[in-house]
Amino acid sequence: MRKLLFVSIALFAVASSFAQKKLSIKDITPELSVYPCQDRYEALVVIRCSEDFELEFKSNVDRELSITREVEGTEKIYNIVFKTREEGTSFKGRMLSIMAPFFDKIYVPLELKQKEKKEFLVSDPYSSLRSPFYSYLEKGNELFTEGMYGQAKDQYHMAQRCPEYLDFDNTIDQYLTLCDSMISWTEIVDEAEAKGDYYRARDYLAMMTNNNTKCVTLRERYNNVMIDYNIRCNADMANGEQYMLDGYYEKAKAVYQNAVAMRNPRIAEAEYKLHEIEKLTYKKTNKTRTFFYQSLENCPIGFMSAGCMPSGSAGYFSMNLNKSCFDLLTNINERFDEFTMDYQVNVSAGWTVPMYKSYAFLYFTPFAYTGGGCSIIMPKGEASGDNMFTTFVNQDIRWYHAVSPEVGIILKYWRVALNYKYKYKYWIGDCDGLKDVLGSSVHSFGVGIAW
Repeated sequence: MRKLLFVSIALFAVASSFAQKKLSIKDITPELSVYPCQDRYEALVVIRCSEDFELEFKSNVDRELSITREVEGTEKIYNIVFKTREEGTSFKGRMLSIMAPFFDKIYVPLELKQKEKKEFLVSDPYSSLRSPFYSYLEKGNELFTEGMYGQAKDQYHMAQRCPEYLDFDNTIDQYLTLCDSMISWTEIVDEAEAKGDYYRARDYLAMMTNNNTKCVTLRERYNNVMIDYNIRCNADMANGEQYMLDGYYEKAKAVYQNAVAMRNPRIAEAEYKLHEIEKLTYKKTNKTRTFFYQSLENCPIGFMSAGCMPSGSAGYFSMNLNKSCFDLLTNINERFDEFTMDYQVNVSAGWTVPMYKSYAFLYFTPFAYTGGGCSIIMPKGEASGDNMFTTFVNQDIRWYHAVSPEVGIILKYWRVALNYKYKYKYWIGDCDGLKDVLGSSVHSFGVGIAW
């Protein structure tokens, strides 16, 4: 795109500089002409022109020119007053530039003296002959400015057949190439507008406007496309947000993708939304979320929640406990002086990694905890009479801890999920024989759903 824009601007620069006609200038100063300016250090230059175009003037040593314009019949008269002396300023080498539309600039050297008056006649040497070459060229330029590139090409082709064509080093050919480009770009803009691709239409219209700055139709079309572009950008973001709220992720994806393609001013937000949609649809398609009822030896009450990502790792969390944990909270445990495990809790959190597509996953962690304990009822006072214990007793809860790394496998098909887990316990501290009661390893099974 940038390369195309550079080439087109270069073509325009070349095209805008060619096909300039030559102005004719003639010194018509009458003899003994004087400019009466009293004691002022000034001189007068009079430029006469009977053509239908206006002249412009510029001096290489005068920052501003004092110009008055008069009309006598069909003749325009430009009176330009020049200073001939000014403190700290030199007027040597003064050059007056005379410019007219579609004509080469002409330069008139002016070595003026005080009260001197000079007159020049400026004309188009072809105005009386109306050379076909210039007629075709002027008509082609008019049609090009109006955006009628096909008709402009016809005029340029006619100009190519004139003898004067050879004097322009085939620059008309380059202008014809620009016409072909403008025609091609117009078709691209038409197609882009029909498809609602206002970003592409905007870019090409901007390029066309740079190459034909005087075309009113192009400027109007560019402004209209910019209005449509802004409306579409705002609509895409509003519709995408509503589709997300309603759960229509595919529709939201389509409008956000269009926002990115059109370089929406809120493109960063659109890209973020597309990322969110990708994650949501990925989870839904692959049913990456699972939830299990998890049964563990001596801890039948449990669950496990795991993420199963076919293309990357995820995490899981599990917890198991037994009924005595609830009894502990309600103070209804009545075990006396026995060394068995009343309370058990297992908590773990780790990672899942895919083994085979979206069907088999390995999960593991060193970050797992097993806690267990028992309640022992002890007499508070001495024995009295036939009573073995006094009425008041103390309840002592002994709690033990273990680090219990685990590893397992998850099998998943459609919405059904199964898992197996192996756990090993490293008891911490003096367990008073608890390891013999509870053991050092345990197996677990779970059944659940995937969604």
